[in-house]
Amino acid sequence: MELVSGTGDERSLLDRSDALHHDLRRPHTVVLAPTGTAPLLSGSPLIGEHEGALIVLVPEADRARLAAAFAGVPGPVVIGPTVTATDGYPSAWRMVRTAHALATEAGTTGVLDLDDLGVAALLLETGTPDGLRRLAAHRLGALEEHDRTRGADLVATLRVWVRSGCSTADTARTLHVHPHTISYRLRRVAELAGTDPRRQEGLFELQVALMVRAVQVCAVQVGGARP
Repeated sequence: MELVSGTGDERSLLDRSDALHHDLRRPHTVVLAPTGTAPLLSGSPLIGEHEGALIVLVPEADRARLAAAFAGVPGPVVIGPTVTATDGYPSAWRMVRTAHALATEAGTTGVLDLDDLGVAALLLETGTPDGLRRLAAHRLGALEEHDRTRGADLVATLRVWVRSGCSTADTARTLHVHPHTISYRLRRVAELAGTDPRRQEGLFELQVALMVRAVQVCAVQVGGARP
């Protein structure tokens, strides 16, 4: 598909879409799904195949309805950015392709809306699946092992803390524990992760790592909580 690969010029792409009575000047949401899936979608979407995946460009899409339409499709489905100009499609394609690769490698299924991943999802455009996966394992692996063996909640606490805007008080209220407990858990996160979430560089890396984990389990869906 020349539109997502970036190999076509804007004028020819618009002319060809006009010939098909399809207006690419309207906003379109980019969806990547397994081949062989054909849910009923409104709005006369453009559908094509590229690199072994089904690409669906849905005009003026309601993201919640889009997720519902793909619910139950075998294999991960990624709802990507909404694009308003032809030069935005290659970037959107790189993001959904990386997210789809991470989810596929993890053997997960479900519908994932990249809008719910927050700013960290932008790393999906430039990062490679291998590099992002290694970062997540490096920063979260010891935390996840600690939680499994000790019955602890360090990763969950970190996720809630990030989602609350790094507010210890709000995190404590959400988890129904004392703020001192949250502070202790954050210190343990820093020790085990090898980077401190209370410092800017540590927070960014851990946000990215949480985003990768969310993609790998398709845990963040339309209307879901951000990591």
